[in-house]
Amino acid sequence: SHKSAMQVSNKLGALLTAVTAAVFVSSCLANTHNAILGGWSQMKQSDMDSDVFRECLDAAAAEYNARLASSDGDSSVKATVGRVSQAQQQVVSGMKYKFKASMTVPGCDSCEDRSCEFVVWYRAWMPERAKVLSVNC
Repeated sequence: SHKSAMQVSNKLGALLTAVTAAVFVSSCLANTHNAILGGWSQMKQSDMDSDVFRECLDAAAAEYNARLASSDGDSSVKATVGRVSQAQQQVVSGMKYKFKASMTVPGCDSCEDRSCEFVVWYRAWMPERAKVLSVNC
């Protein structure tokens, strides 16, 4: 009788653990903005306003300016990120961000804005936290 009570207690403990794990996993999945696990998902405005995403925008602008300076030899022209559209994020080891941005040169009336697509990989634990993987203009 004592042995069967222990077996029931062990089974209830295992069931409670399984239910708790299922609730935890489903709540995690519910918070992914209807994303495909491991796939790209659209970013909300609150995501785009985050300090992390702003750091990625700064890295994108720095990379764009470095490429511009190496192609035309003029490092005095500094473009900034203007309007951002089609922003997506992907959970990887860290977070990947893919977005289109209008690159503008403040104070230059003769400079045309360029539309570019960037992919930036953000890893908070790395020395270079926001690494630009690609720039296509």
